Amino acid sequence: MFFQTLQPGSKALRTIGLVSFLLASLSHWFLQRSHGSDLVDGMTGLFYGVAIAALLLSLRRGDRQRSGGEA
Repeated sequence: MFFQTLQPGSKALRTIGLVSFLLASLSHWFLQRSHGSDLVDGMTGLFYGVAIAALLLSLRRGDRQRSGGEA
């Protein structure tokens, strides 16, 4: 219902965002014992940042599709 009205590009951004959330969680869990904490925190933060940005952009694209114009 809601997801069917989104543009095709927003589906790709949503997928990128969800995969980035998964990578952030897994990188923190797997790498915290084998690498320095600064490296792990940096990688986790990078993945969370990409995830949040991609998910917000996918929502914005979906709003433009439904409203029929530029937002």
